Amino acid sequence: MNWLFGIDTLLAFAGFFGAFYACYKNGPMSLWIPLAYFSLSGVLQAFSTTIANQCNLPDNQVATLLGYLHFSFQPFFINAVALHFIDKRVAGRLDLYVYTLCFTALTIMLIQVYPFAWGGHCEAGSVMCGEQLCTVQDGWHLSWMLPITQIHEDIPWYFIATFITPLIYGSWRFLLLYTLTCPLLALLVTHNNLNEWPVVSAQLTIPFLLVMTYLGSVQNVMVTKRWVGWRSLEAGY
Repeated sequence: MNWLFGIDTLLAFAGFFGAFYACYKNGPMSLWIPLAYFSLSGVLQAFSTTIANQCNLPDNQVATLLGYLHFSFQPFFINAVALHFIDKRVAGRLDLYVYTLCFTALTIMLIQVYPFAWGGHCEAGSVMCGEQLCTVQDGWHLSWMLPITQIHEDIPWYFIATFITPLIYGSWRFLLLYTLTCPLLALLVTHNNLNEWPVVSAQLTIPFLLVMTYLGSVQNVMVTKRWVGWRSLEAGY
């Protein structure tokens, strides 16, 4: 457990330091604000390692709910980075629609976690599904488990907002690299444990965003200056 605390603390510190320095140097807010946001997850997880598996402890339950809330807001910050890597005029015309979709996904995810009597219960084995609010360590890292309902469970709102949307508006280079190095790698590391996957994916996103923020050569590769689907927007039509 102690080694998890050390890793989570180190990642959080590196993320916050990187975000602060980028802010000090007037770096793009679309990069350092998401970096700071994901670093918050590192702080939460470091604290959670000290109370894991104590499901009746109020601190454990609150930390679990905060973890779910962090997960629910992630599409806003992933799309902020994705929009950074496309043409600025195109991004300026799309951001309202993109964030509206993120807000829709957020709203439904918040509704899903409220224990409506008529809402049913999530299927065992689905992402973060559990019988009660609890952060546990049942593998090599932590898992968030919540009694999520079946409301709108047939529509993967998080994945639509986080993965499909950037692909639609043309930030495919960012999406490809992010998917390979964070969500997919987390899935492989956790051996398809869907309760551990959100925690590990959030932690992997911290070093990923550090690289995106500071390595200019990577940024140049990521930028999509022109995409056929948005030529009319870029031309001002």
